[in-house]
Amino acid sequence: MAHAFYRPKKKKERKLLDELIYPIGFISPIMTIPQILDVWINNGKQGVSVYTWGAYGFVSFFWILYGLHHKEKPIILINFFLFLMDFSIVYGVLFHK
Repeated sequence: MAHAFYRPKKKKERKLLDELIYPIGFISPIMTIPQILDVWINNGKQGVSVYTWGAYGFVSFFWILYGLHHKEKPIILINFFLFLMDFSIVYGVLFHK
């Protein structure tokens, strides 16, 4: 029976995924930097949804809890940085003048 999710069966495939998750985890928060710079430096709050970025932060927080529970360092680190960045956007939109 086919699984709905991809599960690598070979050690090489698992090792490749394990090695790729760290660069992906590094790149993911970096993709948020332009939005942070726009909000904090250019005061570009127009069109930035506090609800959307707040929801991203909320989801990241629960991923952190999940990572802590399962002792998964990549999940914890990636989502910790994403949470900080999401929060900085929300804070910048609400309080930065």
